[in-house]
Amino acid sequence: NNNNNNNNNNTPQQESQQSRQILVIGSDLPPPLKVSLAQLCASHGLDLLHVQSYGLVGTVRLQTATPLPVGNPKPRDVAPDLRLTTPFAALHEYYEQEFGNHPDAAAWNALDDKQHKHVPYPLILLRVQQEYRRDNDGALPRTFAQKQEFAQRVRAASRDFTNEINFAEAHRHAYLAYKEAPPVARGKLTELVEQSQAAAAADHPNNRHRNSRVKLQKFAILLQALQQFLHQHDQQPPLLGKIPDMTASTELYIRLQTIYRRKAEQDVAAFRALVQPLAAAHPVDISDEELLTFCQNVLVLDWVPNRWLADEMNPSSPVPAELLEALQEAWQDAAEEGAMALMENNDDEDDDKTNQVLEM
Repeated sequence: NNNNNNNNNNTPQQESQQSRQILVIGSDLPPPLKVSLAQLCASHGLDLLHVQSYGLVGTVRLQTATPLPVGNPKPRDVAPDLRLTTPFAALHEYYEQEFGNHPDAAAWNALDDKQHKHVPYPLILLRVQQEYRRDNDGALPRTFAQKQEFAQRVRAASRDFTNEINFAEAHRHAYLAYKEAPPVARGKLTELVEQSQAAAAADHPNNRHRNSRVKLQKFAILLQALQQFLHQHDQQPPLLGKIPDMTASTELYIRLQTIYRRKAEQDVAAFRALVQPLAAAHPVDISDEELLTFCQNVLVLDWVPNRWLADEMNPSSPVPAELLEALQEAWQDAAEEGAMALMENNDDEDDDKTNQVLEM
């Protein structure tokens, strides 16, 4: 309360200075000067970006006054959010309208070859999934053998697998029909809410800059609204609303795209209704763009702490457990990739030797 009263009594010039965000940038500084600059930035609540170049190689080191809420990390290789294991009502209704509610319905057999090779692969997977559920008491594949069987069913549903690219796409993405999308972990979400609320309320030098404080408050509010949304929607987060490129007729693709987009718009509207009262209580203004960006990244949200540069360059400073865990994971991933590459190389060498023997 004291901080709020002090802020309200500030002059326009002070308010302008507080609303400005300052980023200090250093380049190729010697270690003593870099540490001194980092300590100075930390004491004044300023963010520091230091760039170090070594010829064609370089590093970029960021030191922030508070942990960073990451709401738009632009992840790579993310599976499309198609919700095939738990189809939403509009998607289920569309499938039944097009192909009936039974996998052996005449609608599939009535398709000519051109139509058959232009059915979008999500609809193919729904057909095979329905067939598999019927034969397995409503269950989806769980074991490796069951997943192989499911993939074979996708292949067998094609009339000419070699020439039907849409069925090859369905075969390649068969896992989407039985693998649940990664849920928003309740424990992690609760932790994110607590961390963001604590950071926003902390009497930290950086929080006296209005932009930084508001940014933390917005993140906390959006996380709280997400908790409510998951509770009201059977732990299903807002739909992304985008479908990948696929082999399909223009008509079917546009209709499928429209169904996903409308469902996503409905989810965003429901999420906005939860955000508005929370934002009004602070008060904080959350734009539609910020809300939409948050909804599109609910599965990859994170809260990233970082070390002070002075601690990092102090040999006696303990290494954080999070850093050790990240290094161990990176080492394990690199070891597994190296082992796989070595196996593939050995297989290629064995094939070459076999071919040489056959030629002789």
